[in-house]
Amino acid sequence: MEHYRAHPLPVGSQRSLDARHGDLHSHVASGDAAATAVAVSAAFRILRAENIRSAARAAEWLTGRVTASGRPLYPGNVVALGGAISPALEATLRCSRESKLMPVARLRHRTGVDSTRPPTDHNDRARVLPTALWPQWALRLTPRHASGRPAAQRADELLAVACLLAGNTTPIRAAVHLTGTTVSSHNVSTFLATLTRHPHGANVLRTLILLADHLDARGVPIEYARRRALFTACPQFLDTRAWLELQRRLRSNPGPDPVHAERWLFHTLTGSPAHLAHPSIAPATPA
Repeated sequence: MEHYRAHPLPVGSQRSLDARHGDLHSHVASGDAAATAVAVSAAFRILRAENIRSAARAAEWLTGRVTASGRPLYPGNVVALGGAISPALEATLRCSRESKLMPVARLRHRTGVDSTRPPTDHNDRARVLPTALWPQWALRLTPRHASGRPAAQRADELLAVACLLAGNTTPIRAAVHLTGTTVSSHNVSTFLATLTRHPHGANVLRTLILLADHLDARGVPIEYARRRALFTACPQFLDTRAWLELQRRLRSNPGPDPVHAERWLFHTLTGSPAHLAHPSIAPATPA
């Protein structure tokens, strides 16, 4: 088996066209007894694996042989290897190509979890995603350099876009628009590439996929898309007189300018960074 892994099939070892029996499996099966024995041995290694990840490692050299022969192999066409295959084997073959995938493809095909599957339309998830991921999540998921400095600016917004891309077919540019962020598609691609190189990047991608699953199944009490539509174009949604009255009732030190309160309220209502607010309330003083 080790010898076979290191050497190609001998010429003429595959069945000739005349030997087809109308069955894809019969055609691709080798006519070489040693190669058949190797295939069965490899199958047993995969079947005995404890989980999808272990099975993927056992199958990695097989899918690598396919691509080495010049045949393109992507997560979306692994099923074509042998016709109808089980969901578990399909997930195994997808995960076996993970290290060769573009970072965004890892999110789309969910290779970070055992329940990998083809991406579908999940744009509705944008309704329950804030423009910037919730601080409690962003703080934990933001990759950092050894110095402790975040590996990317506006990581909370980039994480929100990445969560929308999980298992989703939508283009990156569309995902940026749906979440209402000011980042570019290039920023998102660079951020995902940073994640794949970071020591904890695989855990971050896995967590984003699981979070996306939870949002799809459970949702959240707030419809952020509606709030973005209502408040991002609103020049003033906090009346000065009402603000001063609120301060008086709460026995707070009165302030004549409610701009800072508007910025805070905008962030609270929409889940968006304050710099995305209407221009009349967006500028912030250094204080």
